Amino acid sequence: MIEHAVAVEKRGARWEEVIAAMCVAPGSAPRPAGEGWVGCGNGFSVYGDLGFKHVLPEIHPTAVAVARLAGPRLQAGEGVDAALAAPIYVREKVAFTKQELENK
Repeated sequence: MIEHAVAVEKRGARWEEVIAAMCVAPGSAPRPAGEGWVGCGNGFSVYGDLGFKHVLPEIHPTAVAVARLAGPRLQAGEGVDAALAAPIYVREKVAFTKQELENK
């Protein structure tokens, strides 16, 4: 099974990405350096603590959380024109071309 992994750290009033989002086997997910990290998300309900001392499997990203994180960045002038904004999808390949299906 491949899962999505990312690590963020609070620095002052902002959250900064420490490990970029990626799809990776849960046991192979890179661990952030240092101590005090908390693992969040339902993957921990399925795969266990994966080496984290503290896990909160019930914590999930929400639109409200994204808006709260975006607020300070918008105030700092880091926003982009809405026409340039695009989601970043992190997932393994879920569709095959006809040629890939024929070669299976």
